[in-house]
Formats: sequence, C-alpha cells, structure tokens
Amino acid sequence: YLVNHPDKDMKRYSWETISSTISIFVAVLIFKGVDGVVDYYVMEESAIWFKVLMDFVHLLAWICILQLALWISAGAHMNHSFASLRDPSPYHLKAKSYAILLAHITGFASINAFSAIQQLSMFASGPFMALLVVPLCFLVMITIVHLTDTVREYFAGLDGVKDAFEILWDDEVEEAENDIIGLTISFLLTQAIRFGISGNLPDQEGADKGVHSHFMIWYLILFALLAVVPVVSLGRWRAAIPEEEKGSIPERVVSSLHTVASMSFAWCTLYAVTWQWSFLGSLMPGLVDGVPGHVCVALSASFLAFVLMFCLDKIHDSEKNSEEKKAAIVSVILSFGIMVGFTWEQSFDAGIETIAEEFSEREKHWLQLLITMILALIVLPAWKMYILPKVVAGHEFGHDSEAHHMQLVHSLEKRASM
Repeated sequence: YLVNHPDKDMKRYSWETISSTISIFVAVLIFKGVDGVVDYYVMEESAIWFKVLMDFVHLLAWICILQLALWISAGAHMNHSFASLRDPSPYHLKAKSYAILLAHITGFASINAFSAIQQLSMFASGPFMALLVVPLCFLVMITIVHLTDTVREYFAGLDGVKDAFEILWDDEVEEAENDIIGLTISFLLTQAIRFGISGNLPDQEGADKGVHSHFMIWYLILFALLAVVPVVSLGRWRAAIPEEEKGSIPERVVSSLHTVASMSFAWCTLYAVTWQWSFLGSLMPGLVDGVPGHVCVALSASFLAFVLMFCLDKIHDSEKNSEEKKAAIVSVILSFGIMVGFTWEQSFDAGIETIAEEFSEREKHWLQLLITMILALIVLPAWKMYILPKVVAGHEFGHDSEAHHMQLVHSLEKRASM
C-alpha cells in the first residue's frame, strides 16, 4: 500500500525501508552462515583471546572484500584511456548494490568483533566499562578507514589521473565504511544502555534474558528520543561542511556520528519492542516462545516502523520546521530498515535452527549456509533489478530519472577534472 501512497515522500521512505530491510535481512544471514562455519572449524573450544582475534580477522577479511568488490563493480579497475570513453552511470547502480550489501555484512562482522571485546570480563563488569568499548571501537575503525582510504588514493593515482570511475569507487566505499562505523557503534552504545537499565549485559548478538518492567521499557524509549537531538545537531554540522572537504577525516567523523545517532534511535526502539513482548510473555507463558515469538516481535516492529514513518512524514511536511529538522526526520525514518530487517532475520534464523535440530552440529552450520545462499540467489537479483533502482534514481517519487542520470555523470566528470 505505502509504495503506491499519493504522498511522494511516503513512496520514497517506503522503498528505502523495504530496500534496507531486504539488504540487512540477507546480509545478517550471510554473515551468520559464514561465521557459523568458521566458528565450528577454527574456533571450536579455543581460548577466548583466540576467538576475539579470529573475529577481527573475519572483520578485516570482509573489509578487504568490500574494497575489492567495489573496485571492480565501480569500473575503477579499467585502464584510464579506456575508462574515459565510457559512461560511468551504469556502474553506479552495480557499485551501489555491492556497497549496500557488503556494508551491512561487514557492519555485522564489526559488531561481532567488538561485541566480543564488550563480553570480556573486564568490560562486562559494569555499564560504564561496557561503554568504554564505544570510543575504543571508534578509534580503531577510524584508523582502519584512514588506512583503506590511503590505499585507494595510492591505486587511483598510479596513472597520474583520478578518473570518474575511481571517484565513484572512492565515494561508494567511504559511504559504506561510514555505515559500518555507524552500525557498529550504535549497537555497542545500545548494549551499554540496556546494561545500565536492566543490570544485565546482553550477549554478543544482542539477546538478553529475564523480564523487563514497563519502567525499564520507558527508559529505553527515552534514550531513543534523546538520540534525535544529536541527529539534528550533527546534521546541521554536516550540512555546513564545504564540498571540497568531502571525504576528509573530519567530515567522515561527523557523518559517522550522525549515522550512529539515527541508528541508535532504531536499536533502542527495536529492543523496547522486544522487551515489551518479553513482559507480555511473563504474563502469558508460551506466548513469545520460539519462532512464533520472533514473528510477533517482527510484525510489531514492522507495524511500528510504518506508523512512525507516517507520523514523522506529517511532521516533516509542516512548514514550521527548519530544513535541518526536516533532514533529521528523514535520517530517523531511513534508519527503520535496521529495526525491521533485523527482527525478520531473527525470525528466519529461529526457523532454520528448528529445522537443523535433526542434524549434527557440523551439518547444522552447513545447512544454514546452504539455505542462506539459496535465499540470497532468489532475493538479491530481484532487489537489485526492481527495488534498488527506485531508491537510487528516485523516479517513482516524482524525480526525473534522466535528470538524475545527467546529474550523476556531470558530478563525476566535474570532480575528475579537478
């Protein structure tokens, strides 16, 4: 219904949320499938320090895959003399699809690695210690993206000219890396907040046990609302950064923190819904157990996301709001894909675990990976061909796709000539 809504903004938000939901859903399944096999063959019964080390090796592997996949998909691997004769716009959609999917896979690999640190006894001793992992993660990830940026600039400058395809490669990787940082830090921050409210640190995947009172749930909702404040202030700050500073470390820090704030809203809202269902389960035992429980949470999160989307769109359309506030509202709306995609992935994952109970531990991991690959082969081509183009070009929201095409080409060529 919403993708055919008469309001062009609602169409845009709906397609954005659906696209993000599908990408996150498939990305988490792919990461968990690969991670399960790696855990079984490499980290089974290993020391804690070795498991943490391998989690970071796994993260670095996905970061390298991200760089290489976008180098090829953006056309940056072509010879410069040949590239100058080609239109870069067809490569934009291809690069964008790889950037979004691999950003989410790498983001959850990053969550897995830094959550492993957060679970160590030193950091799990209290909410403040758990919170210390957040600046540690930020410093490590900013260092990593600075190194990858240096490598990209080196390869882009080998022929003495940075062409439009190499600029496209650099832009898509930077945007993906900003999302990775935002996804990771917002999750770690939400973990520390939940620890402070409930007194229990959730596990590495964000699951926690016990019953949470309405008092705790409202506290978490309060933190979700507080996250909107930095979304507005950082959005204003980012908008004031000159175009020539795009891609600089200060600009990327501000962009990453802006993403952290908007995603923190989504994580806190998601776990407030989860806690509410946990509370209902304590009143009516068996209501939220197993797959039905995960489906109830997913349906509730989906319904809440679209209700909030509708309400925020009404606020966005108000003439009383400044452009900065309107931009903040859009950022919050576009973060709903995390809430919806992650809950449906958990539902699907619970279903796979139920099926895999009949198999051995080794067979269970391979079965999960096989089902994930089959699902990805079915879903991702349709997502890339029919959903992502609507998000990228925006022609379904009342924008001119031809104008979008010309604007992209002109922007890349202009920056390549600088």
